[in-house]
Parts: sequence; structure tokens; C-alpha cells
Amino acid sequence: MTQTQSIAAKAAAATQKAEAAREHARSLQAEAELAEAHDAELRENKRDEFLKERRANLTENFIKPLRAHRATFEEAVLADEGVVPAWIAYKSAVNAAENEERMLATSRHAGDVAKFEAVSGQLNQWQQELMAIREKQIPLRRAFTAEQEPAGSWSKGIEKLIGEDKPRDGENRAEQINRRLNELAKVLGVEARRDPNSLEWFHILDYTSRPSQPMSETAPTGRENRSMHQAIEDIISKRLEETSAASRRQWDEDLETYING
Repeated sequence: MTQTQSIAAKAAAATQKAEAAREHARSLQAEAELAEAHDAELRENKRDEFLKERRANLTENFIKPLRAHRATFEEAVLADEGVVPAWIAYKSAVNAAENEERMLATSRHAGDVAKFEAVSGQLNQWQQELMAIREKQIPLRRAFTAEQEPAGSWSKGIEKLIGEDKPRDGENRAEQINRRLNELAKVLGVEARRDPNSLEWFHILDYTSRPSQPMSETAPTGRENRSMHQAIEDIISKRLEETSAASRRQWDEDLETYING
């Protein structure tokens, strides 16, 4: 082997090793991306469970203590003793409940927005594909397997809603899309329904719309935002009404006794 041949052989071997290293790096990158996606899904599931538990415990952990502090404050007002400390404790319970409501409402809104974006993204992709089939820009093919299904930012969200699809025997792509549209409509609770072979345009707003700004889910603290003066006035007015009602009842009972001897 000449020196030139030796250099060429070494260069070829180096190139081969470099390409093998690159292929290994690509393989590792794909493995890392898969692991990251799995980790992100686990985190999202844990977050969903955490928020679900917080919602379930809202009344027990925040609303019931608020009501107890309100009752203590009312007792303090009627007894004219320890009014200010009772008021501070009551308002602290109100603030804690409102903060929890706000956090839950914000998290629910974020979930609603993510769901909207997933649904609208998938609908737009299916819409474009049906229109391309209709305009004969692409042929009408057999139904796609999960691996063939076009993926995007919407994929995980749609999979959560209607699962990974399994094509039916003899089903074509239009039939598959229309079936999936009907499955999605059922899950979303909307009346939109598609014929199996339809290539007609559909309105995305028939399926979903962007959520409005977050609002409290239960709003149990809405009537708690009073000044201490107003709260005391409310307590006094309530007691006067109760006393008047009791007095009227007693008067009626005394009058009836007098009349009936």
C-alpha cells in the first residue's frame, strides 16, 4: 500500500467512525427526547392529581374554617368582647380561601386553554387534510396507523381526550377522520356530527372556543368582602330582625291565649 493509499484508508476509517459517532449521538438524542416526554407526562399527571385533590378539599380546608371564624366574630360582636382579634382571624381565613380559589381558577383556566389549543390544532390539521382530498391535491388513502398520523403540539392532548386510534378494516382516511371527529364531538359534548365519507368544510367553533378569563370555581367568599363596620351592621340588623320576629311570635301567642281564655 502506497503512502497515499494509507492516508486515504485512514481518512475513510476516520470518516466511518465519525459517522458512527454521529449516528450514536442521534440515537441518544431520540432516547433522551422520549425520556423527557415521558417525564413531562408524569409531571403533568402528578400536577393534575394534585389540583384535583386541592379542589376536592377546598371546602374542608378553607371554607369550613372561614365559616367557623365568621361565627366566632359574630359571637364576639354580640358579646362586645375581643371583636378586633376575631375580625383579624376571620379576614385572614377569607384571604386564604380567596387565594386558594384564585389559584384553582387560574390552573383550571390554563388547563382549559391547553385543551382548546389541542382540539383546535387537531381540528385544523384534519380540516386541511379533508380539503386537500376534496380538491384532489392528495389521494384518498387507507386509514393511517398511529405511526402515520401527523403529529403536532396537539397530539398528546387529543390522545388524552379520545385515545390513540386503531384503524378499522377497510377504512379509508376520510372515514377515519370523520369517525374521529364524531368521537371528539361526543367527548366534548357538542352536537356536531359527520357522515363517514363527508369531505365538507366544518366550523371549528362548532367543536370548541377559547375559554374566557379565569373566574373563581365556586366563589364562596364573594359576600365576605365587607368592612368590619359593615359586618357589624349586618350582625346587628340580623339580631334585631330575629328579636322582632321572636317578639311578634310571643305577642301572637299571648293574644291567642287571651282570646281563648
